[in-house]
Amino acid sequence: MATYSLGYDDAEIARLEGQAQLIREPTRVLLEASGIAPGMRVLDLGTGLGHVAAAVAEMVGPDGQVVGVDVDSRMLELARARTEHLPHVQLVEADVTRWRGSEPFDAVVGRLILFHLQDPVGVLRHHLESVRPGGRVVMLDYDIGGLRTEPGDPFTTRMAALVIRGPVVRWEHDRAAALADIDRLARHYGGDGFGDPDAKRVSAWIRVDSWHGWALD
Repeated sequence: MATYSLGYDDAEIARLEGQAQLIREPTRVLLEASGIAPGMRVLDLGTGLGHVAAAVAEMVGPDGQVVGVDVDSRMLELARARTEHLPHVQLVEADVTRWRGSEPFDAVVGRLILFHLQDPVGVLRHHLESVRPGGRVVMLDYDIGGLRTEPGDPFTTRMAALVIRGPVVRWEHDRAAALADIDRLARHYGGDGFGDPDAKRVSAWIRVDSWHGWALD
């Protein structure tokens, strides 16, 4: 079963809201680059507070449909409030590791979800069976492997390495590292029936005194 280790209390919801605000524009850019287009039927895995579902709904328009799946009822309640003006958004309380729609999708999207899945490849393969021929699987995640400071800082370098290696206790090493490094991510998923991966980066500079860094913790 899919679980969210950071919980669902008020502090975490506030952090998620701040994080969503910070990465709203990169999310839009990457979704547009992925080929999400009007009229598509799109599945949003781990929809959470509904930010991605709302963004995709604007892109597919009223002739399209977005189905957002999340395991937590409180998150979905907030997501419904966010998307109540978008009648083509359907929110489902279910486990993303097992749920499957009754109709095929043109695309499956997910933002910052792979790290929380015990078997991310298995989950993506499960939903790939519901994607129409020529469809797409679009996963948005942080590229910790590309993290750097200017000027260089040994502490930041060390901490980034620890984040990349951290999940080894849960997963085989290459898979764990892949989830935090976009180059390894592309190589890892390229041989699992997903076709040739197309990895794109969006970079942002964050000042040392900016609250944005805390929002990403």
